[in-house]
Amino acid sequence: MSLFSKFSGHTVRFPAFPSACNNPKTFCKWTRAPEYVRSAVQSRASMSEAWEQSSDPELLARIILLSGHKYLLHELSLWVLECIRDPSLPLPPCSHCRKAIQAASRHARSGGKTTANLDPIRHDILRHACTGRTGDPATACARLAVVHATKINQPESWLIALAEIKTAATANASSGYAAGLKQSIHRRHLALFRRRFNNPFLKPELDFRQKFRSLILRFHAGHRLSPVQFCEKFRLDETTRDFLLRHDSMMEAWDNAHTPQILAHILARLRQAPDPELLRRFACQCIRSSPDREPAAWELLESVACRQTVEIAELFSFGVCPPAEFINARQIIIQFCRARAKNKTTPESLAARAVFHAAAPVMDMATALHAARRSIDAVKLHCFLHARPPGIASAFKQHQAGLFRNLIANPFAG
Repeated sequence: MSLFSKFSGHTVRFPAFPSACNNPKTFCKWTRAPEYVRSAVQSRASMSEAWEQSSDPELLARIILLSGHKYLLHELSLWVLECIRDPSLPLPPCSHCRKAIQAASRHARSGGKTTANLDPIRHDILRHACTGRTGDPATACARLAVVHATKINQPESWLIALAEIKTAATANASSGYAAGLKQSIHRRHLALFRRRFNNPFLKPELDFRQKFRSLILRFHAGHRLSPVQFCEKFRLDETTRDFLLRHDSMMEAWDNAHTPQILAHILARLRQAPDPELLRRFACQCIRSSPDREPAAWELLESVACRQTVEIAELFSFGVCPPAEFINARQIIIQFCRARAKNKTTPESLAARAVFHAAAPVMDMATALHAARRSIDAVKLHCFLHARPPGIASAFKQHQAGLFRNLIANPFAG
């Protein structure tokens, strides 16, 4: 496993399987794959084709488990915990659940170097789930999902947590609505999986001439400049200039930027245009996520069509949604915004405008930042109408800057 490939938008290294394992029969023989995996991959021409065309995230997770690589197991744990924190899961506001998820995330991000004894916390979570204090089956299943997802070095229990997530989300839904909701969660888990893992059966192409050219362009574009030299070389607005001059290096300034606008301004001066699909994912994540204990623009969208448009736009950015379905969803959000334009401005109308920008046919940096800004405006108006204290915008901008850095790699690193 000396070959390495890199997923666009992430700085993590993904070990690739040997080229011989691209044969499904050889892969099943070497890894002693169970019948569930054998029946799914042996009808394909190659393992790479089976990986790309599979719509089952649990099958892809099984393939990762068969690799036996410790780093991939930690990444798989982070994926399950990300599914737990998804807004579609009715996670109870329990301090034990939050502590368990945070401890398990720290353990996985450190590569297993940190020690974490979660047995007492899981015992408290199970005690609350089994004694029926909540009286809600969805909340009880969500607690069980947290218990299984936070079992360190027990990958089989993580797959059980995925089943508990679907049970928790559909526990209080009607029989007709539960099937569609379960399928939506299934597609959401697949999108989160493909965002974290690339195809391990693709052999990376090494073009040394292209690498050397990129190094020359990086040097002349200002990647090796200090903040003072960067400000002298490029024309910057006053806010960005004052922020950069407070740091010792451009790498430190990138990591500490508190708004996505500053990061976008730096990339514009470096003449780097991120992948449009990465920008679309950033816009969708700004709508779906929020800082701790704060409402997200997603929660202000009362229309099911608007929420489905966000899901379809995010799936379209991963390439798992047909263009025709994306075009139909965009037409729905256009009609919704036109109908709300005649009325007074509400939090839902501002959130719908953010969805409108996230579902733009051509995505660029300005459109993605418009979606991020409209999602903040929707939450600000919601807090104002409910007499919430001011100052929520700064927390959301810092949160969105973190989302931007998670998708766009630091151009000054390396």
